Amino acid sequence: MKFNELVKKDLIKKIDDLHYLCRVCKKEYTKIGISNHYYYNHEKEGIEKRKKLSITAKRNNNKPEMKKKISKETKKAFKKESVKKNFSKYVNKMKNERKGKGNPMYGKTHTYKWKRNHSKQMTGFKMPEDAKEKIRQVNLNKKHKPESIKKMRNAKLGKKASLKTKEKMSLSQIGRKAVNKLTVKIIKEKYPFFYKIEQPIQKDNKILVRCKNCNKIFVPDHNALKNRIWALEKDDGNDGVYLYCSTKCKNECPLFGLNPVCYIDKTNLETIYTENELGIWRTEVFKRANYLCEYCGKPAEHAHHIKPKKLEPFFALDPDYGVACCAKCHYKYGHKNECKTTKIASKNCTEVGG
Repeated sequence: MKFNELVKKDLIKKIDDLHYLCRVCKKEYTKIGISNHYYYNHEKEGIEKRKKLSITAKRNNNKPEMKKKISKETKKAFKKESVKKNFSKYVNKMKNERKGKGNPMYGKTHTYKWKRNHSKQMTGFKMPEDAKEKIRQVNLNKKHKPESIKKMRNAKLGKKASLKTKEKMSLSQIGRKAVNKLTVKIIKEKYPFFYKIEQPIQKDNKILVRCKNCNKIFVPDHNALKNRIWALEKDDGNDGVYLYCSTKCKNECPLFGLNPVCYIDKTNLETIYTENELGIWRTEVFKRANYLCEYCGKPAEHAHHIKPKKLEPFFALDPDYGVACCAKCHYKYGHKNECKTTKIASKNCTEVGG
C-alpha cells in the first residue's frame, strides 16, 4: 500500500513533517520507512514476500558468488543517468529524515553478543592503502568547529580513566620515538632556549640528542623530549628533567631528581643552592677533570661556574658548565676585571662567561 492510501485510510498518524506513527503496532518511522514497514509487517503479500526473502538469504548465507553478482548489478544500475540524477536527491532526503528520532538506531545500543561477533569479524582486517589515501585527502585542512570542541571537552569533564585503560595507554607509549613532524628547524624557531642548551641533530627524519650522563648520542622518547622542552621553555619548568639514553644512566646521574625551580626565585638569590647540592656539583666537576686544574695542571681546589649563577640560574647545578681550577687560576681566569662579583651582584655585567 502506498503512502497516500495509508493516510486516507487513517492507518498512520502524523507526528510532524518527518515522523509518522503506525496505528497497528504504535511504532515511529520516517515518511519513506513507514510504507515499507506497513507492507512487510501488516499486509499478507508483504509478510509472505518477507518470509521468502529470509529463506533465500539463509540458503545463500552470504556466499561470495552472490555478492559478486549483486555488486555487478548495482554497478550497472548506477551507470544509468536517471539513477545518477535522483540518487543525490534521495540521499539528502534520507539524511534529513533519519536525523534524531527518525534514525532506526535512536536510543538503542548493540548487545554484547553483537559486539563480540563484530570484533571477531574485524580481527585481522586491514584497510587498503587506496582507501586510506582517499580518507586523508578528504580530511586535509579540516578543523573541528568551536561548538564541537566544547562538546568534546564537556564530555570528558569529571571522568577518570580506569586502571586498565591507564595500563593500556602506558603500554602504547613504550618504545615510541620523537614525532617525525618535529624537525631541528622547527625546534630552532619555536624553542630557541632548548635548542641552545641541547643542540639537537637531525638524521634520517630523526632527532638526536646527547645523554646527560654518558654523552652518548641517541633518539629520545616522545614524552622525554616533550618534558625537556617544557622544562626549559616554560617559566614554571623543572630544569632537573634531563635526557637519558637508559634507566641505568638516569640512576647513575647525581643530577637526577634535583629541582632548581627555587634557584630562579629572584627574592632568594643569595641561597641559590644548598651545601649538599653544591658538594655533588663540585665532585662531578673534579671527577671530569681528574682532580687537576684545567688551566695549569696542578691539584684542583676550586670549582668555578662558567656561567654566573645570578645571571644564568638554570646552569647552577650543571657540571658541564663548571671548571676545576686551583686557587690562583680561579681568580686569574675565572673572575676577570670585566666580570667581577660586584658587577654580577648588581647585574651590570654584560659578559655571561668568566
